[in-house]
Amino acid sequence: MVEVEDYIWIRNQFKDVDLPDLRLVDRLEEIACRVIAKPDSSIPKQNNEWRDIKAAYRFYDSNKVRFCKLIQPHVSQTKKKVAKMKQILAIQDTCFISYSKHVSVEGLSEIGGEKGGKGIILHTTLAVDPNQKHPEVIGLLDQYIHRRTTKVDKNETYLEKQERWRESKIWEEASQRISLNPETQIIEVMDREGDVFDVINNCISIKHDFVIRAKNDRLLDEAADEKLFTFVRNLKPRGTIKLRIKKRPNQIPREAILDVAFSTIKIKGPKSRKDEIIQCNTVYVIEKHPPKGQEPLEWVLLTSVDVNSFEDACQIIEWYRCRWIIEEYHKAIKSGCKVEERQLKTVERLE
Repeated sequence: MVEVEDYIWIRNQFKDVDLPDLRLVDRLEEIACRVIAKPDSSIPKQNNEWRDIKAAYRFYDSNKVRFCKLIQPHVSQTKKKVAKMKQILAIQDTCFISYSKHVSVEGLSEIGGEKGGKGIILHTTLAVDPNQKHPEVIGLLDQYIHRRTTKVDKNETYLEKQERWRESKIWEEASQRISLNPETQIIEVMDREGDVFDVINNCISIKHDFVIRAKNDRLLDEAADEKLFTFVRNLKPRGTIKLRIKKRPNQIPREAILDVAFSTIKIKGPKSRKDEIIQCNTVYVIEKHPPKGQEPLEWVLLTSVDVNSFEDACQIIEWYRCRWIIEEYHKAIKSGCKVEERQLKTVERLE
């Protein structure tokens, strides 16, 4: 049974959906009502009547229905909301949805893993309001399904790699699709996969701020051959904070005491582009005394936002901590909605 507020929400979400037949719009709303009532159930269990089950499968199979069309009304509504705000976090991440158990599905992408699994690559940008007592999710700013169509030559040269389209472009293109009121400060938050020189440069060129956890030990421009990780580990701590660490694989839950340091830096571009320089700030977080047998928590955060004090550094850390929200979102898709258990026969239907 669908609650009245859920039905109103569904009608509002899909009122501007671009489908060529009004009957498809009606069917979409009916399916959404049944999905929201039983998100973790199979398609037959979501639809009690046989005629509704058949209608749902016909809808998923229709060549008039596409993922991008279904998501667009919600994205547009999210953009209208955030355009009225002074500041938002745009949190990006990629989710790999595996269908390796369903070997007969056509059109899936290689998603890696130990067994060379296949599935769907879903890249999401969530809008989050950080200026609440608890950070509040506003909605999806962008969502894109990437299909891997070609295999990368392991013997390609660096120049060949630079000349072809690379998956790191997904992050750049997602940023570029977020067109908002220029007066809204957009702070892009990304984990280590977003630590790509061109991704950082792209944020600067489109006037988005960023908080990105560093993956690459980049050369700095301050001194010959000095690298980022060595530099930050030699910074003098400016204060300490306490941070609650959740349980993770090989990680026990605990309250960690962390040293915090920060500095302005200049990072060099990759290899043949070392003459290209980006000036930004770094915030370094390190757990000096982790429990026995535990790896210390250590973050090297790159940011375009001014960091002139310990309080400024703590703000950057708080913004980066909001990144867990998108992990919970992807967990909800997989565990809560059990999308990996859907047994549709083509990738278009699954999408």
